[in-house]
Amino acid sequence: MIRFRRASQLALTLSAFFVSQIWAAGPDVLRVGKSVPQSFAFSVLDVGIKTGMFEKRGLNLEVSAFGGGPRLIQALSAGSLDIGLATGPDINFLVKGAPAKAVAAIADPPLEMVLLVNGETAPSIADLKKKKIGVSGLTSLTAWLTRELSRRQGWGPDGIELVPISTISGNLALFQTRQVDGIVIDLASALKLQRGGTGKILLRYGEIIPHLDIHVALAANDLIAKRPDLVRKFLDGWFETIAYMQENRDKVLPITAEVQGADLEIAAQSYDAVMPEMTSDGRFSVDALLMLDQSFIDLGLLTEKPDLTLYYTEEFLPTRGSSGKN
Repeated sequence: MIRFRRASQLALTLSAFFVSQIWAAGPDVLRVGKSVPQSFAFSVLDVGIKTGMFEKRGLNLEVSAFGGGPRLIQALSAGSLDIGLATGPDINFLVKGAPAKAVAAIADPPLEMVLLVNGETAPSIADLKKKKIGVSGLTSLTAWLTRELSRRQGWGPDGIELVPISTISGNLALFQTRQVDGIVIDLASALKLQRGGTGKILLRYGEIIPHLDIHVALAANDLIAKRPDLVRKFLDGWFETIAYMQENRDKVLPITAEVQGADLEIAAQSYDAVMPEMTSDGRFSVDALLMLDQSFIDLGLLTEKPDLTLYYTEEFLPTRGSSGKN
């Protein structure tokens, strides 16, 4: 009887030890970065966190935001991030050797990006020739969108003068003082300025560019090699969040409004216009990849089109129908 009691006590002690070890281990931490802080597309991350989509998969996300794709890539390259939310053209950094791979196409086409103009100097698209447009950099997504607009107008890629401005506040300052005729900006910010009488939305780029992976998810090579299960869990949570957002508009608006620094009215307009760009399964389309290839050449990022199959993968995406709406 004494031996039995001792054995039982030992079993209970061991059981408590293993439970405590499991509890101590806790959820897996993933360091996730946004290339910009206020994008509607990246607000999926915030919605997923607040609705427990990632937590129920055993993930604890540490989120940070950067001032553009290059800084995000620097953090990935330095080992400071596991997952990066970037623009499609940022894949050029992978071609140049950044230690990451694109694991999901998360937004296509560029419905979130618009051209806000001073109505007096550019009342129509035809009046944009030789006008000055503020962009976030000469090799940025905003620069390519504007070059492509110029090309499609028959003016060549340089028919509109690009003015590189490194910060959003600097961009707005030049626009408000009429030092540029327009700026390429996210829809929510443009709606706020338009409502205040500062300018008018002349063009939504998704109307002229039907296919472009405007946003992608990148995973660090080290994470892919050592913990591929965490990549799968993250993407599974992401696309379940997309499905939730599609079905629960009013519940997610307060969250997206906070991310965008907007009120509910503008958040609702942004949701209605931009939600359709969010992909429900993360797969890369041929047309969107061809457009990305062309953007690398147009921006002078690369001298020849790369084989993009070397820089993206779909192996970590949820099985069709398992997450999101497919």
